[in-house]
Amino acid sequence: RVEVFARLERFAPDDFPGRGLRSLMEDRGLAARGFAREPIEVIGRAKGVPGLVLGIKRGLTRRRLSVERRLDEVLSGDRRGVAAAMLTGSRGWMGAEFREPFDRTGTSHLLAISGLHLGVLSGLIWFAVGLVINRFPFLLRRYGRRRASALAVVVLLWAYVVMIGAPVSA
Repeated sequence: RVEVFARLERFAPDDFPGRGLRSLMEDRGLAARGFAREPIEVIGRAKGVPGLVLGIKRGLTRRRLSVERRLDEVLSGDRRGVAAAMLTGSRGWMGAEFREPFDRTGTSHLLAISGLHLGVLSGLIWFAVGLVINRFPFLLRRYGRRRASALAVVVLLWAYVVMIGAPVSA
């Protein structure tokens, strides 16, 4: 078995009428190409710590793909692409013509998992935990709202960043 972490990229749209690379590849049943982000590993049956790490990576990948499948069922077109970009950092569902204005205006970072997204997410988590902890007076007395909210933000943001593949921007 072979394992590789790769970035998939759709072929560029045809720039002129006729047979471009995208049309040629789609005729062959190929929708994207992949670029290895880490060295390709030939693996057998991993045991112990490597097996556990591999299992965690597979589980996270399955979960991320599950989120993307759910988005595919609920949304379509550009909405699906924007939602996937903002939730998982994957811009593969966005067409080049839709992404171009973001690139031209310098706002393409809004579609990537970045500090802005993590800041908004941490604010939402802080607020939600504050509401929940108010319903449990014994937790409120024991830990306090600030400590409980901070712990929840750190744990959940860490889990989120790991789930999306820990990109450098996050």
